[in-house]
Amino acid sequence: MHFRGELTISAAAKLAGVSEQSIGNWKRKFISAGREALESASHDGAVHVSDRERQLRKEVHNLKAALGDAFLQLRAIKEATRRDMATRTWNP
Repeated sequence: MHFRGELTISAAAKLAGVSEQSIGNWKRKFISAGREALESASHDGAVHVSDRERQLRKEVHNLKAALGDAFLQLRAIKEATRRDMATRTWNP
């Protein structure tokens, strides 16, 4: 209840019959454990990935590949245009 803002640490401690320091320690441990679980899950791939998320990740991968291809093509066109412009002579 304290995490949802419904109780102060003092009120939560009284309700649980423990010290305010115990509530603070539990809160820090809870947050730390949650953070560690999220970080380790993102590093070792242990997170359950929904079909929708898998589909979106594949789509992002494909879009990045297409963007990379378009960039390479644009760079090649610019380079060819630059070379072509450098070899032309202008007759006004």
